[in-house]
Amino acid sequence: VGRIADATRDELRELDGIGAKTLAQIVQALHAFEARAETPETPEALDAFWDVATRPLTDEQRTVLERLFGFSGPSEGQSEIAAALGTHQPHISIQKQHGLRCLDRRVLDPLIDHLESALVSAGGVLRFNEAAARLLDRFPTPEDFGVGGLLRLVAELEPARMRRYNLLDEEPTEVLVRPNIREE
Repeated sequence: VGRIADATRDELRELDGIGAKTLAQIVQALHAFEARAETPETPEALDAFWDVATRPLTDEQRTVLERLFGFSGPSEGQSEIAAALGTHQPHISIQKQHGLRCLDRRVLDPLIDHLESALVSAGGVLRFNEAAARLLDRFPTPEDFGVGGLLRLVAELEPARMRRYNLLDEEPTEVLVRPNIREE
């Protein structure tokens, strides 16, 4: 593709089988390739990442995800959310699955990469407050945004890169951990 993209019109016409119609098709294909390769501007704050990633979701799906993962308070169970929304738990489960499937995950890639890098540099384990601080250092965000909810969501989306566990020490806390990968 690179050699074709760099070639001049005359160089392409010198190739056997390249006429005006084929040349036009090549140019159209290169323009389409360029359009697909363009990426939207990366948001600068965590809440902006979340807003962009959730654009494909319905309001109900977004609400379910935010309450399940604890974006604006403690995580809630599906039954609690169902009762609050006047529906049934299976409906909440379906909305969660559809919401996770419809999220624009590529928007979250810079956050996930940054978290994974922080986990590696910390030896593979980070308490939630430490992981949140690392994210907030890189992506300043309004105080009312639920960074813990975002961490829980990312851990669910990327179990091969990080996992979330509850520690039951003197003071219970959540941690992010790099999964152990063994070659066999």
